[in-house]
Amino acid sequence: MFFDKIDEYTKLNSSISAVAEFLDDFLKDTTILMNKSYSLVFSIWDVLKPELTNSGVRFDKIKPIDITWQTDNLKEILDKRIAFFSGGKKKIKDIVLSDSKLNEIIALSNNSPRYLFRQLSYIYDQQAEISTNSRVLTDEAIDQGQLVYSKSFEYYAIYPTKRGSKEDILTNINRLLKIGKTTVMTKDFVDVFKVSTPTAISYIKIVQEYNLVKELTETDGGAKMYEILDPVIKHLIKYGITEIKK
Repeated sequence: MFFDKIDEYTKLNSSISAVAEFLDDFLKDTTILMNKSYSLVFSIWDVLKPELTNSGVRFDKIKPIDITWQTDNLKEILDKRIAFFSGGKKKIKDIVLSDSKLNEIIALSNNSPRYLFRQLSYIYDQQAEISTNSRVLTDEAIDQGQLVYSKSFEYYAIYPTKRGSKEDILTNINRLLKIGKTTVMTKDFVDVFKVSTPTAISYIKIVQEYNLVKELTETDGGAKMYEILDPVIKHLIKYGITEIKK
């Protein structure tokens, strides 16, 4: 029996804590999970593992398998697709000439084949506008395509839309963009949005639940620091974009 998209169950609002709590009792029941009469497979968000481990789920007995796409896997996919459409004459290195640019493209896709190809379609369109005769994707086209891709990223296709206005995904992304830093602290929210410290902490909690940021082990004079995880948000901050439209 295969259970997929549990973490996308709308009533759980993509909350790490809510999804973990929803799964907790079931994943602790090793009698059910290790029954040899059937097989159970759960496809779940990797960020749930620390929360489930802390609650007592025995990942030492039931070892999870990481199916995250690796950079080499994605390059292989690109090579095979390009080889098919070029009659076996081309590979990705013949179209994106810089290894660093190719790695940048893959990183911005968050190692997702779906978003990798979507990003490349934007880059291709930009290249066509720059020059229809180009046989490669130039750095200029890549930069322009990545910016268009990032500014138009469909966050509502990933995150639930039926949350309160304070918890709306784009509202929270725009807060991070307005701060304009890839490492943020409570005082950044206080200073930029003129809110109280408890309100700022509640804002941080929301972006943590969306897995947009993670708490760092180091502190700034004892104050907690949080690093932005989402590569698209980091890319927008790099280019000084302070808001994306809903």
